Amino acid sequence: MHAIGFDHVRLSIDSVIFQCDGPWNQCEHVQLLDEVIAKTLAQDLAVIIDIHPAGDYKRQLSSSDGALEKFTLLWRRIAGYYANQNHEMAFFEVLNEPEVAVYRWSGIQLGVVEAIRQAAPQHTIIVTCGEYSNPDDLVRMPEVADTNYIVNFHYYQPHIFTHQGASWGEAYWATLQQVPFPARRTKWQLQLQSKPVIGQAGSSHNMAWTTGMPTTSPAKSDLSRSGLNGGLCR
Repeated sequence: MHAIGFDHVRLSIDSVIFQCDGPWNQCEHVQLLDEVIAKTLAQDLAVIIDIHPAGDYKRQLSSSDGALEKFTLLWRRIAGYYANQNHEMAFFEVLNEPEVAVYRWSGIQLGVVEAIRQAAPQHTIIVTCGEYSNPDDLVRMPEVADTNYIVNFHYYQPHIFTHQGASWGEAYWATLQQVPFPARRTKWQLQLQSKPVIGQAGSSHNMAWTTGMPTTSPAKSDLSRSGLNGGLCR
């Protein structure tokens, strides 16, 4: 992977693997994770340890302070367990798409960041905003009380392309197949005597991906390619 241009691997981990009765270095599931991390680092690839649980776990975080306390303690232990890994190659991602209200999540995340930092003083922490880590929620994300962190967000526009066939989310996604990107002019548009006008299309910012892809505005470029007139708002 490194030879073809990749520089890191994001390991999406369900927190359930850390539910062991004995020490983690004697737990089968954690030992398997340790092996994967070791193999990744041996390939000169950085590794992101990303807590990626099911929806029920996140719903508990939304409503239960007890679940919040357990989550914070879990991260303190994870950070301590992996603190001996090269801090320039191992990163800690607090939670994938929290699905927790923005302001409650901010408080949760601040406590977790503090716990991680106490256990692993030099490792970079990857944080995010609440809900689904959408770019438009970043403006409501308070400053993180740390100096060594990366802000993560998820960008899936246009959803009809990136989520075609998906069984979750909007019901009609499951019916979509072979949706092209960039979109081509559709039959219904060609049958119209005049061009439709898009009154408003959203694009929160011209965004550049962290992987180095060029800055682009999909909404603006899609309108241009389709020959449609429209106003863009940010």
